[in-house]
Parts: sequence; structure tokens; C-alpha cells
Amino acid sequence: PTRRSSDLGLADSKNLGLDRTIESVTGLTSYKLSGAFTLSTITAYRRFDDAEVLDVDGSSLTLIGAAASAGGDQFSHEFRLNYEGGMLSAFAGASYFYENGFSNLPVQYNEREMLAVLTGQLNRAAPPPNGFFDSPTYLQAYAPAYLKGLAAKYGYALDTATATGIAANLQNNHWEEGATQGKTKSIDLYGDVTVHASDSLEFSAGLRYSHDDKVSGCFAQDGDRSILRSVLVTLTQPAAVRSAMLAALAKPGAASLANLPASVVPNFGFGIEPTSNNGDRFYKPYTDDGFSWRATARYALAPQSSLYATYARGRRPLQYAPTSAAVPYTAPIFGLVAAETVDSFEVGYKTLALDGRLRLDTAAYFYSYDNFSTTLRNGPQLIAANAGKADAYGLEAAAD
Repeated sequence: PTRRSSDLGLADSKNLGLDRTIESVTGLTSYKLSGAFTLSTITAYRRFDDAEVLDVDGSSLTLIGAAASAGGDQFSHEFRLNYEGGMLSAFAGASYFYENGFSNLPVQYNEREMLAVLTGQLNRAAPPPNGFFDSPTYLQAYAPAYLKGLAAKYGYALDTATATGIAANLQNNHWEEGATQGKTKSIDLYGDVTVHASDSLEFSAGLRYSHDDKVSGCFAQDGDRSILRSVLVTLTQPAAVRSAMLAALAKPGAASLANLPASVVPNFGFGIEPTSNNGDRFYKPYTDDGFSWRATARYALAPQSSLYATYARGRRPLQYAPTSAAVPYTAPIFGLVAAETVDSFEVGYKTLALDGRLRLDTAAYFYSYDNFSTTLRNGPQLIAANAGKADAYGLEAAAD
């Protein structure tokens, strides 16, 4: 049967899935300036927005539900001048790109179920019946026992009365939202030249310069305090502080700031900490530029067979990846991820056989990365990070 967002504990009842709208228009022009020169332009505008309801944990439980949305506008324009002149062919151009985009991710956590998962108490072979995690049996017997076991791992003997009070405050619908926004303005200048040394041999070389002006922004907010995350943080505190905070978390309605001020227990989120004033937006402007290039040689063994060798330098611009701070109601951390570069080397052979009915391609390649960009887990968050150096190599063969 089709799961709906209400099955995840979310307020609405939409089907799980993605609803996306894309609108775009592109204009192409070409002008013959002379016998050897042609000027062409490409102008494009694109707008998109989407809404997605997803079951993040992928289980039959209501552990994590989310309703993500994203959208943006893009505009680009490019001039390109082409030259064809016998032994020499070339092109040069300039392009401009603009984007303004956003992404929102409201998430809802079931802390009662999450406690059973985090403490390894969920029996996957025999899943609990519907409603078990909201039942008095779970909240008054199982959950307090799980909390006491969790505290014991930190060397703390949690008393039953405090554990029962905390269990009663665990939410089945803790809500929080993180959002990012970015603006990009990019200018590229490029050129490429090919020399036809003979009927069988040609050499090509190209160079590109890129300049980016960017702004990265983010904010985070939540509806109330995550009791489960508060317990996990509290268990790492000194003994005197720990006892007082756990006692406060056991008071009725401790999830609400009206009942338990942030000065006693900070307004901890489960997956992401709220920014100052529970939703202030923060922005980080920055610029970046750099060069990329390529060089290629190709030799035709026969009209339909050729050998080639290529060296290229690729580049991914630097970025500032926002992550929430460890303390609620503070500014996010914009971690610098340095520009990634890759040097690629490739040699290969291509041919057509059987009167063009069979294509054969073979290649050997080697890639060497600096500042390899990857994604790491920081608690419940996924963040961009610099993984240092990396190499990749291999052989490829294809026939069609």
C-alpha cells in the first residue's frame, strides 16, 4: 500500500513522492561573419520548484519523516566565436551564469521510537504492534529502563522516578527545520585551438578562466526542545550539572521553553541546532577564481580508427559548507572546503568495424585529486568536507 505523510507523523496526508515543476526557455543565434568566422550565442532562463515527502529512515516505523522543498532561478548567456581555416581551427568565448536558489528541510522525529533504536532494543524480527510506543506500557516501563541503561553507559545511575519523568516527556512529533540559500554569479573566459598537422595527426589545447561571486546562507529553527538529544548531551556533563539537568528534563512539559527555560537546559535540536532567536539567517559572501586546461593528441590509423592521448586539469570551486553550531541559539559554522583539482590522464583507441555496425572503444585512465571533496557525517548532519589527496585509475572497454 502507498504510504502517506500522515503515516510518518506529519500533519498532512500527502502521498510520499516528489512533485517538481521546471520552466525553461533557450534562445540560439548564429551569425556568419566571414568565410572563416562564425559568432554564436546561447541565452537561457530556467526556473524550478519542487516539494517532496519522504520517509527518511525507510522503515515501517515513524522514526523520521520529512517534507523537503527547493527552488531557484537561473540565467545564462554565452558568446562563442568559431574559426575554421584549413590546418587551424579554434574557438573562443565568454559566458555569464546567475543562480538564486534555496532548499528547506522540515523534519519530524519520533523520540520514543528513536530511543529504542539508539539503545539497540528494537526487535526487528518481531516489530512492536501499532501504538506500542505511545502506550502507557512503553512510557512507564520500557522507556525508563532504556534510559537507565543509556545512562549506565556513561557511568551514571539514573533513578527510576527521574527516568519515568523523562520518558513521559519524549515526543512522538519533535519538529525542526534547516534551510540553505545561495546566490552565484559566474564569469568564464575560454579558448581552444586545434592544429591539423597532417591528414592523420592533430593536436588540441584549451584554457579556461573562471571567476565566481557567491553567497551561502542558512538558518535553523525548531518548535520545541528535543528531550532525547538533551539527555544525550546532559550525560556528558560534570556530575553536579548532569544531575540538575536530568531532574529538570523529568519535569512535566520539559520540551517547552515556557516550562523549562533555555538558561536551565539549552533548546537542543535533535538533528540540527537552532540559530540565534530560533531562526536568524546567516550569510557568508566569498569569491573564487582559477584556471583549468586540456591538451589532446589524436592519430588516425585508418579512416575509422584512431589513437588518442589526453591530459586535462579540472577544478571545482571552493565552497563554504554551513553546519549548525554545537550550542543552540548561536551562529552556524561556515566550514571552508578548498577548491578541488584533478589531473586526468587518458589514452585510448576507437574504431568502427563491420561497415560501421560495430563500435569498439578502449581506454586506460589515471586521475589524481588534490583537496578531494566528499561528504561526511557530523552527528545527524551530512556536510561537505576536504578529504585530501585521492587517486583513481582503471581500464574501460565498450562495444555497441
